[in-house]
Amino acid sequence: ESPHTLLGELNQRLIALFPAGEMMCTACCFDLLVDAAGATLQYSNAAHPPLLCFGDARPREIYRDGAFLGLESRTAWPEPHVLRLNAGDLLLAYSDGLSEQRSASGTSFEERLRDARFDRGSAAAGVEALMRDFDAFRGGAPAEDDVTVVALRVLGVLGA
Repeated sequence: ESPHTLLGELNQRLIALFPAGEMMCTACCFDLLVDAAGATLQYSNAAHPPLLCFGDARPREIYRDGAFLGLESRTAWPEPHVLRLNAGDLLLAYSDGLSEQRSASGTSFEERLRDARFDRGSAAAGVEALMRDFDAFRGGAPAEDDVTVVALRVLGVLGA
Protein backbone atom coordinates (compact mmCIF):
# COMPACT_ATOMS: atom_id res chain seq x y z
CA GLU A 1 0.00 0.00 0.00
CA SER A 2 2.65 2.52 1.02
CA PRO A 3 6.23 2.77 2.31
CA HIS A 4 5.17 2.96 5.95
CA THR A 5 2.94 -0.11 5.60
CA LEU A 6 5.79 -2.12 4.11
CA LEU A 7 8.20 -1.12 6.91
CA GLY A 8 5.56 -1.95 9.53
CA GLU A 9 4.99 -5.41 8.05
CA LEU A 10 8.72 -6.07 7.75
CA ASN A 11 9.17 -5.02 11.37
CA GLN A 12 6.46 -7.45 12.53
CA ARG A 13 8.04 -10.32 10.55
CA LEU A 14 11.50 -9.61 11.97
CA ILE A 15 10.12 -9.57 15.52
CA ALA A 16 8.25 -12.84 14.93
CA LEU A 17 11.34 -14.56 13.48
CA PHE A 18 13.92 -13.01 15.84
CA PRO A 19 12.12 -12.15 19.11
CA ALA A 20 15.38 -11.38 20.96
CA GLY A 21 16.13 -8.55 18.50
CA GLU A 22 19.12 -10.27 16.88
CA MET A 23 18.06 -8.97 13.44
CA MET A 24 17.86 -5.31 14.44
CA CYS A 25 18.43 -3.36 11.24
CA THR A 26 17.82 -0.15 9.37
CA ALA A 27 15.85 0.38 6.18
CA CYS A 28 14.13 3.02 4.17
CA CYS A 29 11.34 2.68 1.68
CA PHE A 30 10.15 5.17 -0.89
CA ASP A 31 7.61 5.31 -3.67
CA LEU A 32 7.55 7.75 -6.60
CA LEU A 33 4.53 8.93 -8.53
CA VAL A 34 6.00 10.41 -11.73
CA ASP A 35 4.32 13.22 -13.67
CA ALA A 36 5.36 15.73 -16.35
CA ALA A 37 7.07 18.12 -13.90
CA GLY A 38 8.88 15.53 -11.81
CA ALA A 39 7.59 13.20 -9.12
CA THR A 40 5.91 13.03 -5.76
CA LEU A 41 8.04 11.11 -3.26
CA GLN A 42 6.56 9.15 -0.36
CA TYR A 43 9.36 8.21 2.05
CA SER A 44 9.43 6.24 5.29
CA ASN A 45 12.48 5.53 7.39
CA ALA A 46 13.64 3.00 9.97
CA ALA A 47 16.86 4.46 11.47
CA HIS A 48 18.43 4.57 8.00
CA PRO A 49 20.76 7.37 6.81
CA PRO A 50 19.01 10.26 5.05
CA LEU A 51 18.27 10.27 1.36
CA LEU A 52 20.14 12.88 -0.69
CA CYS A 53 18.50 14.76 -3.55
CA PHE A 54 20.86 16.30 -6.08
CA GLY A 55 19.39 19.10 -8.17
CA ASP A 56 20.91 22.35 -9.37
CA ALA A 57 22.41 23.31 -6.00
CA ARG A 58 24.06 21.48 -3.11
CA PRO A 59 22.44 18.17 -2.24
CA ARG A 60 19.25 18.41 -0.21
CA GLU A 61 18.96 16.01 2.71
CA ILE A 62 15.64 14.19 3.07
CA TYR A 63 15.17 12.61 6.46
CA ARG A 64 12.42 11.40 8.74
CA ASP A 65 13.30 9.90 12.08
CA GLY A 66 12.30 6.29 12.55
CA ALA A 67 12.93 3.39 14.91
CA PHE A 68 15.18 0.42 14.14
CA LEU A 69 13.41 -2.58 12.66
CA GLY A 70 13.19 -5.77 14.69
CA LEU A 71 13.21 -4.27 18.17
CA GLU A 72 9.74 -3.17 19.15
CA SER A 73 6.32 -4.30 18.06
CA ARG A 74 4.14 -1.53 16.67
CA THR A 75 0.61 -1.60 15.42
CA ALA A 76 1.39 1.15 12.88
CA TRP A 77 4.49 2.76 11.40
CA PRO A 78 4.56 6.58 11.14
CA GLU A 79 2.96 8.07 8.02
CA PRO A 80 5.39 8.68 5.15
CA HIS A 81 7.01 12.02 4.45
CA VAL A 82 5.63 13.40 1.15
CA LEU A 83 7.50 15.93 -0.98
CA ARG A 84 8.10 16.99 -4.59
CA LEU A 85 11.10 16.20 -6.73
CA ASN A 86 11.79 18.08 -9.96
CA ALA A 87 12.49 16.56 -13.33
CA GLY A 88 16.26 16.10 -13.53
CA ASP A 89 16.75 15.56 -9.79
CA LEU A 90 18.83 12.56 -8.71
CA LEU A 91 17.73 10.72 -5.58
CA LEU A 92 20.41 8.77 -3.68
CA ALA A 93 19.81 6.17 -0.96
CA TYR A 94 22.86 4.59 0.67
CA SER A 95 23.80 2.39 3.59
CA ASP A 96 25.82 3.63 6.55
CA GLY A 97 28.75 1.58 5.25
CA LEU A 98 29.23 4.30 2.63
CA SER A 99 28.81 7.39 4.80
CA GLU A 100 30.67 6.11 7.88
CA GLN A 101 33.77 4.80 6.05
CA ARG A 102 36.91 6.43 7.47
CA SER A 103 40.03 7.47 5.59
CA ALA A 104 43.57 6.96 6.90
CA SER A 105 43.39 10.50 8.33
CA GLY A 106 40.17 9.68 10.21
CA THR A 107 37.67 11.70 8.20
CA SER A 108 34.38 10.08 7.18
CA PHE A 109 33.19 9.71 3.61
CA GLU A 110 29.97 11.45 4.67
CA GLU A 111 31.71 14.82 4.32
CA ARG A 112 32.62 14.04 0.70
CA LEU A 113 29.20 12.56 0.00
CA ARG A 114 27.50 15.82 0.96
CA ASP A 115 29.82 17.71 -1.41
CA ALA A 116 29.32 15.26 -4.30
CA ARG A 117 27.99 16.50 -7.60
CA PHE A 118 26.05 14.49 -10.14
CA ASP A 119 25.89 15.81 -13.67
CA ARG A 120 22.69 15.48 -15.67
CA GLY A 121 23.82 12.11 -17.07
CA SER A 122 22.55 8.71 -16.05
CA ALA A 123 22.15 7.67 -12.43
CA ALA A 124 24.35 4.62 -13.15
CA ALA A 125 27.23 6.80 -14.37
CA GLY A 126 26.87 8.95 -11.25
CA VAL A 127 27.03 5.91 -8.96
CA GLU A 128 30.09 4.59 -10.82
CA ALA A 129 31.87 7.94 -10.28
CA LEU A 130 30.80 8.00 -6.62
CA MET A 131 32.15 4.49 -6.04
CA ARG A 132 35.47 5.35 -7.73
CA ASP A 133 35.75 8.29 -5.34
CA PHE A 134 34.85 5.99 -2.42
CA ASP A 135 37.55 3.49 -3.43
CA ALA A 136 40.15 6.27 -3.76
CA PHE A 137 39.05 7.69 -0.37
CA ARG A 138 39.61 4.29 1.31
CA GLY A 139 43.10 4.14 -0.16
CA GLY A 140 43.14 0.37 -0.48
CA ALA A 141 41.79 -0.29 3.02
CA PRO A 142 38.89 -2.73 3.13
CA ALA A 143 35.37 -1.38 3.46
CA GLU A 144 34.45 -1.27 7.16
CA ASP A 145 30.79 -2.28 6.59
CA ASP A 146 28.42 -3.31 3.84
CA VAL A 147 27.97 -0.68 1.12
CA THR A 148 24.71 -0.31 -0.76
CA VAL A 149 23.86 2.56 -3.10
CA VAL A 150 20.58 3.08 -4.96
CA ALA A 151 20.22 6.08 -7.27
CA LEU A 152 17.51 7.20 -9.64
CA ARG A 153 17.11 10.17 -11.93
CA VAL A 154 13.63 11.73 -12.06
CA LEU A 155 12.84 12.23 -15.73
CA GLY A 156 9.16 13.12 -15.63
CA VAL A 157 6.59 11.79 -18.08
CA LEU A 158 6.57 13.41 -21.53
CA GLY A 159 3.14 14.55 -22.63
CA ALA A 160 1.53 14.01 -19.21
